[in-house]
Formats: sequence, C-alpha cells, structure tokens
Amino acid sequence: MSENDPYKYGNVQLGRGNFDLPPVLIGTLFYQGETLVERKNPEDFDVTKAKKRIETQQALSSKYKIPTMVEISGITPEAMVKYLDFYLDNFETPFVLGGTFEARVAGIEYLEERGVRPDEYVYNAISNLKIKKNWMCCVITRLSLL
Repeated sequence: MSENDPYKYGNVQLGRGNFDLPPVLIGTLFYQGETLVERKNPEDFDVTKAKKRIETQQALSSKYKIPTMVEISGITPEAMVKYLDFYLDNFETPFVLGGTFEARVAGIEYLEERGVRPDEYVYNAISNLKIKKNWMCCVITRLSLL
C-alpha cells in the first residue's frame, strides 16, 4: 500500500491525494451535550430520534451521491457499548468510533467481542494523536488488520 492509496472501510474510501475521492458526509451522534442523550445518564438516549437522524443522513447521502458514515461518540465506556449495540443492531458498518479515550478503548474491545473487524470502522483520534496512549491505540488497531 502506497502513501496515497485510500483506506477502505466497507464501501467508503478515505484518503488524501488529488481529489480523486468524493468527500464523505460524517454526522456525529451521542456527543456530550447532544439533545438525544440524557444529561444525567449518558447511557439513556432517544432511540427514535437517533434512528431518524441516521436515516435522514443516509437519505441525503443517497440523494447527493456522497458516501456517508456516522460517528459514534461515547462519553463513558458503558454508554459507548450501548451506542454501539444500538448502531450495530440497526445499521450497517462502516462507522467512526469517537468520544473520550476510555470510551473508545471500551468500544474497540466490545467491537472485537462482536466480531466487527478494524476495517469496518474508523478510530477517530486525529486531534488527540499527540497523546501517546491515543497514538498507540491507533497503531494497535491498524496492526490487527495485517
């Protein structure tokens, strides 16, 4: 794989280069303060509204022929597992795994238990790669693909 080859996650290709790839529509769910999530207990959320938002995003993706992914942004490890259960029980991969470091680690462990391969999701830590533990988690996740 060369430096400019795209990464493939399901039917979505991500990469850099000469604008050969279309942009990807990524919407984030379950982030801290989002109206879907119960403020006092981040494990509780409005399932109906969450489904509607994802379905709306998918409809826009289809209408405008733009690839799409949903970012699952967990606040706590326990909440991340609930969000992933919801997403995987209702929608197809690929998706983006975001949120706090602890939530992402719990997410990776849970995805492995469920049999979701690392090439079926993106580990989102771009803004935090300066933190060594985030960088190492990215390396370990990518190495498991080899």
